[in-house]
Amino acid sequence: MESTGISSVRHNIAFQWNLKKKEISRHSFQDHRIEPERLVRSNTYRLKDIKDMFFFLELDDHSWLYIKGHSRWSFQLTYAFAVVKDRAFSVKRFKKLEFLKRLDLSYLGGEEEIAYHCMILAQPAVVSKGAEPDLQDIDDEKLKQRYVEFEGTVDSDHRFDGEIPDFTVDMAKQMMPKYKNTNRVLKILALEYLMKNLTAQNLSGVLEIAVDEGITVLQKQCVDFLTSKCTVSLA
Repeated sequence: MESTGISSVRHNIAFQWNLKKKEISRHSFQDHRIEPERLVRSNTYRLKDIKDMFFFLELDDHSWLYIKGHSRWSFQLTYAFAVVKDRAFSVKRFKKLEFLKRLDLSYLGGEEEIAYHCMILAQPAVVSKGAEPDLQDIDDEKLKQRYVEFEGTVDSDHRFDGEIPDFTVDMAKQMMPKYKNTNRVLKILALEYLMKNLTAQNLSGVLEIAVDEGITVLQKQCVDFLTSKCTVSLA
């Protein structure tokens, strides 16, 4: 007799959280004597068609990103990074994003917008009957003002909902040309990878693509790399 069954249910949620620098600064991370780990918390987001599927993001005082949600679900960040203008930054440690620099808010103006791009893995959690109630087990009425139900998506040019590839220099270079229909956010990640992985062997090829595409920041990085490797011998 045929026997079937579903062993697990998983949901991958591509999520983008936009904040201005002044919205983060408003929470005043300055006085660690009062509260050593002040947090900036997002709204509570829910998926209407999935029971108890709601979560929120938090930033600690080091701009490190975390996810929390209903105790009936287990939430994990598959990846997360921040984009400011045309640069990408690390907000949590992920092997595939080791080439990114840490986000330093001190260099940003108050009106500067930070886009946090996340891929969230959600799966049902096994909850003990004796477990303490999670924050999000509170009656819906008490939290309704904080709920934001998903309706539509952000503009496709600013959205990234794919996997992070295993970048190579050749792959990243191929994403740079303007005629390539590469997602803007993925192209920014490719740019960061190239700047972090310059070598004497690939410098000329990377500089060529930087000049051809008018990528000023990459041109400067190539020149800085070349200058740092040059030595002048005085007779």
